Amino acid sequence: MLLIEPKSWWRSAFEVTEPSTGTKFLLSPRGFREGCSFKLDGDQYELKRQHWSGGPFLLECNGSVLLRAHKPSAFKRSFELKHGRERFTVAAGSMWSRAYVLRQGSRVLGRLERTSWWSQRAEADLPEDLPLIFRVFVVSLVLLMWRREHGAAVSGAS
Repeated sequence: MLLIEPKSWWRSAFEVTEPSTGTKFLLSPRGFREGCSFKLDGDQYELKRQHWSGGPFLLECNGSVLLRAHKPSAFKRSFELKHGRERFTVAAGSMWSRAYVLRQGSRVLGRLERTSWWSQRAEADLPEDLPLIFRVFVVSLVLLMWRREHGAAVSGAS
């Protein structure tokens, strides 16, 4: 289980905690571009697009690409990612839900959801046998989608 707490109501930074190990770190947004950075066990990680105009999302550690995810469609709220030889999908639980699920094939492995409708707090119930860095990558992608959804709702309301 990972707990995700906003640092403040006006910033996009989140504190991520793994209660079972006591590990805590800050996911900080990367300015106006899609992505974030964080420091874990002394290493600097960065989630960013491969190219300024698009392409897959990459998770880099000290300049080396560790993980990559791509959106199969601009119209779907999902990502496809690969870890080793295994393939995973992170997708919205349903058309009406803000929750996201992690799947391997048709099997649901975990779930990420906000703790309430009016809060940015969230919980990620993902298998602990997956490496922490992979789980954080999944969390980062879902936070990115929630930020996009929020931006679309705000711009549509004005």
